[in-house]
Amino acid sequence: MEQSSPLSSYFRQNALNKRHLAEANYAKDPLDADNLTKWGRALLQLSRYQNGQDSKKMIQDGILKLQEALVIEPLKHDTLFLLGKCFTALKSNDPTEAKGYLHKALACFQKASHVDPGNAVYFSSVQQLTKLIFCQD
Repeated sequence: MEQSSPLSSYFRQNALNKRHLAEANYAKDPLDADNLTKWGRALLQLSRYQNGQDSKKMIQDGILKLQEALVIEPLKHDTLFLLGKCFTALKSNDPTEAKGYLHKALACFQKASHVDPGNAVYFSSVQQLTKLIFCQD
């Protein structure tokens, strides 16, 4: 969990506002993939201000929102990339479970890179995570 500073408090409040806005928009249009992606992003951002299991639960909730968005728009590359970031943010003391999260993240990054092949961030994420996974084996 991050220290509370004025800047940290600002970012936390900003993410909280985005979460509440996404929840309200979801009630109006539950099939808005962009809104679900924003909601997932806000949950990932808010997870930084939680401890242990609370952080993990918030990330898992974000994953569910992103997966819901992908049911609506399966090739939404920014959602795929954010889903990968969520998987990389999940922590586990179990090496098998941790490696599973990394493999899921890699699959998301690869799919995002395939959908938007010119995106250097996606490509770099695939390369970096591939190196990390193979260094652990």
